Amino acid sequence: MNWDAIGALGEVVGASAVLLSLLYLGFQIRQNTKSLKSASYQAAIASMSEFSRLGASNVHTARVSRVTLFGDIQELSEDELIMGYSYLTGLFRNFENFYYQHDSGVMEDHLWVGMRNSMV
Repeated sequence: MNWDAIGALGEVVGASAVLLSLLYLGFQIRQNTKSLKSASYQAAIASMSEFSRLGASNVHTARVSRVTLFGDIQELSEDELIMGYSYLTGLFRNFENFYYQHDSGVMEDHLWVGMRNSMV
């Protein structure tokens, strides 16, 4: 037995194992990144969906939302005006979240285009 040959073989096997471990780790990181992006996008959509449901929960809320966005806010009482401003703040925060996700690279361009069109 040649101990030098056995040692060299052990180094080759060890190096191969390290390389395979690094490849596997890279694959796992890529999968984890995809999962995180998907979860982040899903959370943003869920937030916007909940916000939309709130705006359409009853006729009074829908009216305040409509007047706040498109009408003459002087038609609103003080309480309705606060409600409308809260609605706009929530809407802005949702859109701000979409922008942040896109800007940080979490939201893909084709998804951002749809969100941006909704904002406009």
